[in-house]
Amino acid sequence: MRPFDRRSSGKLRTPGVFQRLVEKPLLHEGRSHSFRVFVLITSTAPLRFWIWPDAYAMVGPIPYRYLNTTNPSASLPSVCAMIINAFFQKRHCWVLKKNDESDVKVKFMRLKTFFDQSTKLLSKRGHRASAQTLYDRTKDAVRMLILAGYGSFVGGTGHQFLGIDMILDDEGVPHVLEINRSPGTTEDDAGRKKLIHDSWIGMTGSFAHDFTARRWDRCRIQGDAACRVQSLIHKFVEHEAAQGNMIGKLERLTIFEYERERLINDNSFEELYPRSDATMARYQGHLALLEPSDETAVAVHLHEVLFQWLAWCELNSCHPKMRTGM
Repeated sequence: MRPFDRRSSGKLRTPGVFQRLVEKPLLHEGRSHSFRVFVLITSTAPLRFWIWPDAYAMVGPIPYRYLNTTNPSASLPSVCAMIINAFFQKRHCWVLKKNDESDVKVKFMRLKTFFDQSTKLLSKRGHRASAQTLYDRTKDAVRMLILAGYGSFVGGTGHQFLGIDMILDDEGVPHVLEINRSPGTTEDDAGRKKLIHDSWIGMTGSFAHDFTARRWDRCRIQGDAACRVQSLIHKFVEHEAAQGNMIGKLERLTIFEYERERLINDNSFEELYPRSDATMARYQGHLALLEPSDETAVAVHLHEVLFQWLAWCELNSCHPKMRTGM
């Protein structure tokens, strides 16, 4: 995948990305596919993002043998065998569906079902990979994608909900096809959509007793989630002070907001980043790619604070077991 500039009549237009065609996708009943995962970015300084485990996959209606690999856009059957997108199929490929070899419509299935079927197909090709392995590879690809583009949105405010379309090749490796910043859900399961929205809204709410990050010394109710976070942060601040590191209000607020999301979310979304000090250490290279500025300096500092917090939490058993599967 590499960037390029679209040019028309010698004038520079909007920048874009050119990606090589995945010529050997994993075929289901001789047909190509795509699958969509939903990702929620809740903060950019520091970066925090989550994945919704219950995603879906689409298997195309046109046999893949119609694809012209030399010139994929040479004919409508070739294009329709390649682009597995419900909107595109409905708009352009319906005329081909009178062919006896074509299904009536795109076949939808839950992502877990799709991965279960894919493991059997991969096994026949000599590749061993469980459904969980395919899901872990997908999550890793999403992390790399978001982190690679971090410099373009660092410091942005608000939340961003993304629909990321992907495809498996015939060795079980996921490839990103496109990112939808306003993903359509017309063909999605209504129950899934409601659960996503309810969990998302819940993560933006507050703890019981109207506790906020500005009332550090007001909570005294034992067992309250906010009180537990406050107590842990207080111990962390004392520990850092003993090491000669000062933790101010901005750093406390950063930690509190992160822990608030984790506790309210209650494993509905799965945390992709920062998740743990080990995860942050593994992917820390993306911070070195940021252009120097006051804004990025703050972001880097807050990432370091979260890293210190998560490393301390690992030693002090702050967090319950996190969700890892679909």
